[in-house]
Amino acid sequence: MEITKIDKEIERLQELKQELLDQDFIEIEHNKKTFRIYKWENKPVGTFKYPKGFRMAEFQEFIDLVDSKKYKLKTWIYHWVKHFSKLQQDKEYCLSGVYFDGDGDVGSGYGVLKGSFDVGRVVVVKNKEIQNGNN
Repeated sequence: MEITKIDKEIERLQELKQELLDQDFIEIEHNKKTFRIYKWENKPVGTFKYPKGFRMAEFQEFIDLVDSKKYKLKTWIYHWVKHFSKLQQDKEYCLSGVYFDGDGDVGSGYGVLKGSFDVGRVVVVKNKEIQNGNN
């Protein structure tokens, strides 16, 4: 009986450890929104757990964050956001990978998170709550 309790505690601690490892993110405030950019290495999109109150950032929201110089893109790091085309979002490939290429250009392509390897990032956002409780 005691071994079962220990096994359950080990499982709980392993889950907690994984949650802490998944908390590898940068948080930025911009235009009354809170952005989080999570490191996401070669994992399927379905395994990403959105933090409470957050959603995947829209393409233009992220570009606005970059254009405001509050976040600097690094060469060949892919930042996965909702695809810039509303029509494309309903298809299998609904994500855009925004990146800074070796020539100094910002680029974007559709794709999936599973193949992002060590250069993948997921960008999520939530509206900042106003002090009176309204969003």
